[in-house]
Amino acid sequence: MVSSSHVTPFPADEPLRFERLSVFVRGLEVEAGIGVYDHEQGRLQRLVIDVTLELEPKPIERLGDTINYET
Repeated sequence: MVSSSHVTPFPADEPLRFERLSVFVRGLEVEAGIGVYDHEQGRLQRLVIDVTLELEPKPIERLGDTINYET
C-alpha cells in the first residue's frame, strides 16, 4: 500500500477540466392531481415523464455557493 500526504489528481500545471454532465429520466410513471377542466379536478391522472438535464459543472470557491440537499 502506498501512502502519501499529498494527492494531486491532475498534474499541477494543467487546469482542471469540467465536462458536461447529463442526467436522463425515461418513462417515469406517476399519478398526479392535475388538470384545468372540471372533469379533471379531484382525480388522479397518469403521467409519463421523460426528462434530460444537461449541465456544465463550474468550480466552486465558496461553501455558500454549493447546494445543501438536506434543507
